[in-house]
Amino acid sequence: MAASRIQRWALTLAAYEYTIVYKEGTIQEKLNRITPQTTTGLAPSELLMKRKLKSRLDLVFPNIEKRVQERQQKQKHYHDKKSVNRQINVGQGVFARNFAIGSKIKWIPGEVIKQSGPLSFHIKLQDGRVIRRHIDHIRVRNFDCTNNENEEKCDNDSDLFEPEITIPISTPETEQPQIEKPSNMTEQMEPRYPKRIRKEPSHLKDFVLK
Repeated sequence: MAASRIQRWALTLAAYEYTIVYKEGTIQEKLNRITPQTTTGLAPSELLMKRKLKSRLDLVFPNIEKRVQERQQKQKHYHDKKSVNRQINVGQGVFARNFAIGSKIKWIPGEVIKQSGPLSFHIKLQDGRVIRRHIDHIRVRNFDCTNNENEEKCDNDSDLFEPEITIPISTPETEQPQIEKPSNMTEQMEPRYPKRIRKEPSHLKDFVLK
């Protein structure tokens, strides 16, 4: 029965001619279509088009994401001006920090044999030992320590030693004489609080106290 009714309506409407006319809505209707609703949290236009439509109101509120990206790019640009590209390759001669207790040599020569992490390297020293150091504890070496001419430079390079800071101890030229305090000084000191005056109560006057 429902199908026959739909057919009758289709035949009735088909007998008329229709013209599609664009009718501009009011400003209130336009705002309602792009304003998020409290129930769904989305605007009707966004529910229909599955995306957020751009309107003239977007010009009033600038794109925060784009602004943040521009600021971050500027910060990166100024920061990279003073940055140093620390790149160490396998087989390169370096100086590794010496953490041995009691040793005056702070940097020892070696050769990078393996990269164990993003910023960690395995270094083979001249005595055959293999140590692992972070890139912060590695300095690039631009000369060969196995050569006899550079052997003294590897051992006595002033740039590889940290200067020892000595703090001068100031001693007075003349010693001040010590003042001896008299022993009876404590006896002559007055008490901080006044001495309490003790009196017998009146109801004990009729008795002899021992």
